[in-house]
Amino acid sequence: MSEYSNIIKDKKYTSQLKEFIKLENKLIKDINNNIEIDKDKYSKLLCDYEIKNKLEIKLIIQLNKNNIEFDIINDAPLTMIGRTRIDSKRLIFKEYYNKNLIEKFFTEQLDNTESAGFGLALCDLRLLNQNLEPYEHLKIYDENYKTHSKLILPIKKLFSLTSYNKY
Repeated sequence: MSEYSNIIKDKKYTSQLKEFIKLENKLIKDINNNIEIDKDKYSKLLCDYEIKNKLEIKLIIQLNKNNIEFDIINDAPLTMIGRTRIDSKRLIFKEYYNKNLIEKFFTEQLDNTESAGFGLALCDLRLLNQNLEPYEHLKIYDENYKTHSKLILPIKKLFSLTSYNKY
């Protein structure tokens, strides 16, 4: 895990990542402006077949008696830095929520980096609006060097099927 975090800190890799992000932004602008995509220009963004086969994201949906669970698993390990940023941003959001200052959270806590926590803050808000405890119903964790995002939603209604036969 620390090796993965150190790679991200390496200036060579961060500059490559910045170039990659700039190229992505240009591609998005071209798409939005209906400009024909130059495959040579954006070749760095295209994964070859071998790389695509190595990347894996799974969605597992499990229906239990009292809840439904959505588990998204990806091959990227959850770094300690990412974990810390996520937990810290969720805690800060909870403080703003408890003080009824939700709008201020999104203006005062601006951060456009990965694991900034805004997506999770929105998820937490939706869970809180349903009277569900976010830390109980949305769990982010690392297991076997894979990142798990598990959403657990209670099933509040009873479903039954009754059939009648008429002769």
